[in-house]
Amino acid sequence: AAAGAVMGVLKNSEAARVCLHFHDDIAQRIPRAEAEACVALLKRACAAVYGRNAVEVWGPCGSYRRGAASSHDLDVIIVRAPCGGGGGDSGGDSGCGGYRTWLDESEEDGGGAVPLLPLLEHLEKRGFLAAHLQVPWSNNEVPGRKAAHSAPPPAKHRRGDVGYAVAAESKGDGRKARRAERPQTYMGVLQPKGAADGGGGGSGGVARRIDIKSYSRCQLPFALIYFTGGTHFNRSLRLLAKELGYTLSDQGLAQCKRSGDNNSGPRVWTGPSLAAATEEEVFAALGVPYCAPECRDDARLAALGPMPSPAAEPEDADSGDELSYEV
Repeated sequence: AAAGAVMGVLKNSEAARVCLHFHDDIAQRIPRAEAEACVALLKRACAAVYGRNAVEVWGPCGSYRRGAASSHDLDVIIVRAPCGGGGGDSGGDSGCGGYRTWLDESEEDGGGAVPLLPLLEHLEKRGFLAAHLQVPWSNNEVPGRKAAHSAPPPAKHRRGDVGYAVAAESKGDGRKARRAERPQTYMGVLQPKGAADGGGGGSGGVARRIDIKSYSRCQLPFALIYFTGGTHFNRSLRLLAKELGYTLSDQGLAQCKRSGDNNSGPRVWTGPSLAAATEEEVFAALGVPYCAPECRDDARLAALGPMPSPAAEPEDADSGDELSYEV
């Protein structure tokens, strides 16, 4: 009876129904070659939607970035390319894509997160998205929004959301404009028929779980660390940051004040994030040697022993002089 009650709750969960429907597919591990082909597919879609070389697509992340031959899902990060194009994983011709003018490029951090809705609409129309678990319906993600199993809302609603955020920026509404700077998340099921050999989209291919995250460019190093893992490595790095009086997340490394004895309780204040252009700079700010992605695997870390203690606390840690980006 108890098991039946649990199954009843699961069946009433839209996300659970999606996962049960595609269970046989998503239970299979994804070979690296197929994961890379799926990322190549996303790069082509981004070029078509945002303009060639307008954005950088980083992936596959997770265990693939640590050197694994296969994994159960795909993690992909999208950020704006530096003005002038080139570099990174973006590919394509040099020069800024026209779509990049939608957000203010005069900001020092290069603008906010890339709106994911146009990309999702592009993939949806071509039959690449089989189901949705979490969709950024607007530039400000709505917590608790029920995911849709079939299609997103009507196109006019989605375009209206994107247009609303763009209009808000052009009118100088700071509160609404900041929504566009927040990371966006898509979680769903990608079903790229023939992706491994460059084929077209549509139903019939093996369904794969995919998470797409869009960040402001200034958040990229922190997001790469977070979505590379492994689990124990990330926990160790966050603990080290906490011991230094910081908080580390996928969006930044910021000074914080905590309640309780020894400043060990819940956070009561968080400052702006440290500015870092690369993962190496994040490690340097924590006072530890850089650890390459392929060395962050939990099994390899166990063989290497505990992470070394920081050489010294970041200079001027209490003054905040070196903290520039707010997260």
